Amino acid sequence: MRRGRDEQQNSPSPATCSLPLTKSVRCLTSIAIMRIACVAAAGPGANLVMALGWAVLFHLAPLLPSFFEVPLVLMSLAGIRVNLVLMFLNLLPILPLDGGRIVASLLPGRAAWQYAKLEPWGLPVIVLLLMTGTLGTVLRPLVVVSESLLR
Repeated sequence: MRRGRDEQQNSPSPATCSLPLTKSVRCLTSIAIMRIACVAAAGPGANLVMALGWAVLFHLAPLLPSFFEVPLVLMSLAGIRVNLVLMFLNLLPILPLDGGRIVASLLPGRAAWQYAKLEPWGLPVIVLLLMTGTLGTVLRPLVVVSESLLR
């Protein structure tokens, strides 16, 4: 199927889309921006689904013999916690994390471009938050509340 001239000019080339977000944010169409947000949300979404799966196993464990129940409960609790931590960590609005990509896709063009220019500083900020204990302070309440809801 042949596309019209306007459609060809407005859609980003495959080479442009493979560039880092800072370079390619100016030429993205609204559909491409929506796709970026969906792809970014897929990671935390998968973690949520896995945490829910572990929660189901946690609730089914008492139906099994005791020699299966105890290990399954411990594995389920670990699976719930790990997936919740990964989900909330990924949802932090810091580029290059998924939360940063989601925020960038929700911002208007110029603001998204300015926000995307902060991406080189994302990893040092995350390491700094981790080393100072601030990351745990931010994530702990979210994980504890979510974990209590799944139990």
